[in-house]
Amino acid sequence: MIRPKSFKVSQIAAYLRELLEDDVLLSGFFIEGEISGLRKHSRGHIYFTIKDEGAALNAVIFKTQADELDFEPVDGHKVLIYGRLAHYEKGGLTQLIAEMMNPLGIGAAHQDLQELKQRLNAEGIFANRRPIPATPRLVAVVTSPTGAAVRDIITIMRRRNPLVEIVISPALVQGADAPASICEAIARANNCGADVIICGRGGGSAEDLRAFDNEAVARAVFASRIPVISAVGHETDVTLCDFAADLRAETPTAAAQIVCQSITELADDLNESMLQIREAFADRVAGAQASLDDRFLRFTSGIASKLNSAQAQLTQKAEILEKIAPHAVLERGFAAVLKDGRAVHTAAALKDRDEITIKFKDGDIKATVGAK
Repeated sequence: MIRPKSFKVSQIAAYLRELLEDDVLLSGFFIEGEISGLRKHSRGHIYFTIKDEGAALNAVIFKTQADELDFEPVDGHKVLIYGRLAHYEKGGLTQLIAEMMNPLGIGAAHQDLQELKQRLNAEGIFANRRPIPATPRLVAVVTSPTGAAVRDIITIMRRRNPLVEIVISPALVQGADAPASICEAIARANNCGADVIICGRGGGSAEDLRAFDNEAVARAVFASRIPVISAVGHETDVTLCDFAADLRAETPTAAAQIVCQSITELADDLNESMLQIREAFADRVAGAQASLDDRFLRFTSGIASKLNSAQAQLTQKAEILEKIAPHAVLERGFAAVLKDGRAVHTAAALKDRDEITIKFKDGDIKATVGAK
């Protein structure tokens, strides 16, 4: 029995690299396929997958060649690439090195997705815009119970406000069974008493996120009785779930921050509200005091004016009375006739032999009517 040879990993990796480099066919060829999972490196390189109905290859176009492209490659575009296969020993990665790339149109899958988006939009499925509760009591999270997204959400919410309850409605977020699983999880979340639902997963390629580009998922999000925040992938990832939701969050972490206001922020808001109430109350009191002072001033001014007027009238009447008073008449040389202490106004009021008093300014005399 021939014993198989033993190799180091680096020997096999080097052999694969040399095998690809020496193969005339694989060192320069044209390949046609659809772009998927495109991502741009900070240095300008573009990484993506080139695929057809049966298979996929990892691919990269480096910055120098990427800068020469006269179009913007995006997921779903069909392209014709000239390149070569290379094997990177340290990473154990075999990939297509694209040296030229030309667009061929929109891939069938991408075209189907755009048509589905237009149809759902026409039906009003993307019309959900209910307000998200500012201070929810219970938040339901539809996602994988073992993924990084759920850990990030729980960590953020526990740190910001541990009083908010979290319930996980587990779902598959990738693969053929994921859409049905997500729909079931949304239905469960609607029956747990939650105030808001976060539906999503962490980042990934377009293939990884395809479950959230599903028609049934979009309809389930739209039909939810509870407001839904879609939190799928990274900031640049946009799915049908995002359009159907009441609010799109850039990431699961951002969704957790939206639904869970920190205790510090709540305290600051409360203090600000109390300050505004106190200032408003002080303004009302000051306004009421100013109004009261104005009314009191007008009242006292009115009273003073009336008193002055009454005083002037009283003085005028007193002067008149002074002029017609009996002693004033006597001072002018007149005399007053009194009978039994009462003034006699007419001669007819006296009878013969009546005793009378004649009052002058300087004294009185007694007289008898008819006496000689």
